[in-house]
Amino acid sequence: VHFGFKSFSFVESSECSFLNPCVSLTVNNEKIGYAGRVIKGIVDRCHTDKNIFVAEIDIALLNKHNEKKDIYIKEPPKYPGSYRDITLISAKDMQISAVETYLKKYPLQILEDIQLIDIFEAKETKNSTFRLYFRHLERTLRDKDIDKAYEDITSDLVKNFSLRVLV
Repeated sequence: VHFGFKSFSFVESSECSFLNPCVSLTVNNEKIGYAGRVIKGIVDRCHTDKNIFVAEIDIALLNKHNEKKDIYIKEPPKYPGSYRDITLISAKDMQISAVETYLKKYPLQILEDIQLIDIFEAKETKNSTFRLYFRHLERTLRDKDIDKAYEDITSDLVKNFSLRVLV
């Protein structure tokens, strides 16, 4: 059983003239959508030399066939997010995973996610860059909201981990 479906299949199809190849997506023998690579003529009009892939899936049908009821599909956020990068300077032997764990549990409602995006080790120090993703569920964040959150996080990291922040 894959993702809670008894039968999930991809079958080559010619239903979409703008895709080549095109596959029809079925779950438990019911078609739920299609996917494929956009044909060159259309891609050329997009001014790119990269492949473009498209998928259309009926989420309601997909969910109808889901037998694992603990899996759900979440609605995309209504309001845009924003991110800020923070580079921390620490002793070379410091475990960055401790900072990462601290940030992931940080008690700030608008801090949606964090990612470690770079580590640079010098002779005696280590620079670790984290990307902090901010989003409010009920409104668009203003710069001053994000600036305040960033300052609070920075201050807490400096105080709790003996770090310096690269400005």
